[in-house]
Amino acid sequence: MPLNSNALITVADLRSYMALASSDSDDLIEVIINGVSTEFDRFVGRTLKQTAYTNLYLDGNGETILDFPNWPAATVTGVYENDVLLTAGDDYDYIVVSSDDDAYLQKLSASWVEVDDAVSGWYEGTRTVKVSSCLLGYATIPADLALACLKQSALEFQRMKKKEWGETSRSVGDGSVSLLDPGLLPDVVAVLKRYRRYKV
Repeated sequence: MPLNSNALITVADLRSYMALASSDSDDLIEVIINGVSTEFDRFVGRTLKQTAYTNLYLDGNGETILDFPNWPAATVTGVYENDVLLTAGDDYDYIVVSSDDDAYLQKLSASWVEVDDAVSGWYEGTRTVKVSSCLLGYATIPADLALACLKQSALEFQRMKKKEWGETSRSVGDGSVSLLDPGLLPDVVAVLKRYRRYKV
């Protein structure tokens, strides 16, 4: 099974992190990396790795700021509002604002309003804004995210190799030890929380 497009690390990364020499477990490693990367995306509510979007529709909110579903934004081309092509630039219709923490379209003029001094804002409604194409997400995965993926993937690899999945207890000598499903590691969760979007 090849790595998915949203994979945050490579097979070689995990091999190096765990000091694994042979290539016997490459299929298992790919499954684990794909699963962990998808779980990370689900946790933060977006695709972390850079993804190309075509004809991305956004719901206008009547405000000057319209969030992209993902960030940062590398390229944005062809922004339409109610099927009218807008012009990007400080002296025109909108600008793209992007950082490692957010990405959005900022409206500078209201093309759908005929009154010159009207308050600018994105036309309110479902799918009123279309972006012809854009690249959203991290082209280079931040170091803390990559390390978190390595840690979680290594844990899952060890659990699979030890066949611990589904076990609730294990015999040890004359007694037994309870086994809890660790889920996401606490320090991994702490990292992922920094990549969620929180709005007031």
